[in-house]
Amino acid sequence: MLPFPSKSTSNCSLRCFQLACLGGFILFFGFFAFNAGSQASISQEGDAAVIGLACMNTIISGACGAITAMCTTYIVDTINKRSPCWSLLATINGGLAGMVSPLLGLLLLLLEHHK
Repeated sequence: MLPFPSKSTSNCSLRCFQLACLGGFILFFGFFAFNAGSQASISQEGDAAVIGLACMNTIISGACGAITAMCTTYIVDTINKRSPCWSLLATINGGLAGMVSPLLGLLLLLLEHHK
């Protein structure tokens, strides 16, 4: 069993960051599989292009979310006169939020299509 950091410390231990990175990697990989698998077929003409576009949108939105969260954390720390730092946990969360964001657009498109 992995020990958890005590509640009295304000900093996470190195193991906390390792588990967060591992969890983020698993979720990133899952989003690629989910978004590419949403096509449900690769046997017809044009299916490969749609899957490629889904993967490209997933990686670009995840990267934009990660960079935005990383820079926002740095800027907020600077404005609040704290020592600015690049936050790994904020970057992972921003990347995951960026990968989730295109799904709302897809949902809205599907709802509009079924009216």
